[in-house]
Order: sequence, then structure tokens, then C-alpha cells
Amino acid sequence: MTSQVKQLKSDFGDIDIFRGVAALVVAAFHTREIMWIGIRHYWTLHGAHVSASNFLGLATFPLVWGSIGVPIFFVISGYCIHRNQAFARVRTGYISYSAANFLLRRFLRIYPVLIGALMVTLLCDLASRQIFPFSEKLGSLGFTTLLGNIFSLQGVISVPYGSNIPLWTLSIEVQFYAFY
Repeated sequence: MTSQVKQLKSDFGDIDIFRGVAALVVAAFHTREIMWIGIRHYWTLHGAHVSASNFLGLATFPLVWGSIGVPIFFVISGYCIHRNQAFARVRTGYISYSAANFLLRRFLRIYPVLIGALMVTLLCDLASRQIFPFSEKLGSLGFTTLLGNIFSLQGVISVPYGSNIPLWTLSIEVQFYAFY
């Protein structure tokens, strides 16, 4: 391996850290919205009075902008797709590209996570329906919705599967890969 390729790999090693941070910020944003009261809701209920009971909402206030992590993650991921091709070009002087190999790698990277997330959503939503049978947050668990999400057509011909609205990002990612 040439020193130029080694230098490129070390320079771009941190890019995966940024991608991971973007994903964690988005996950923290969703957790904050679900698990504890946010500052806006607290102020609506209690005014500007600060107490120990709302410390978590105050301390995590910057996470209200956590959704910006989604486009950052997509941009970095798009860059990472081309990074391996750039390394190959530097190393050999040409690019050998296999669309079938690319799509197989993407499938194996995305679909186990997607299927697992859909199964966990089904189990959690079925349990939640026993406690909160009329909750509007528990969306459709129908077969058509399931297929729409499996084929990454959420937002095109299908609504989100159950309560797992954040899975729209996987649909967008699969659509980007298909376009690529």
C-alpha cells in the first residue's frame, strides 16, 4: 500500500466518527422527545420556573435541533460510498466497479437492521396496544404497511410501520442507493 493511500485512510478515519456522532444525535433527539419532558412543554405547563424535576429537559435543550443529524449523516454516508473507489483509483490507477456487489453489500448492511426494527416495532406496539388501545401514536401494523416499509416505499405509497416513524431514513437511504 502506498504512503499516499495510508495517509488518505488515516485522514478519513475520523469521518466515520462524525457519521456516528450524527447518528447518535438523532437517536438522542428521538429519545428526548419520547422519554422525558422537553423544555417547551415544561414552560407551557409551569412557566419559566426552574426546578430539579425539569433539569433533564433543560440540560438536553440543544437536542431539539437533533434532526439536523439526518442530512449530515446522509451527506457523510454518500461521501463514504465513493471513498473506497477513490482508494482503489489511487492504488491502481483505475476503478473496477460492480453494481451487483455494491447492491449486495448495501442489502446486507440495511435489511437485517430493517427487519429487526420492524419485528421489535411489532412486538412493542402489540404490547403497547394492550395498555393504550386507542393511542394515536401506534400506527398501522397492517400487511400492506409492512410491505411498503420492506420495499422502502415509506412516504411514497405507505405510511410508517407502527410507531416507528424514524424508519423513514432507511427508506430514503435505500432509494439513494438505488439511484446511485
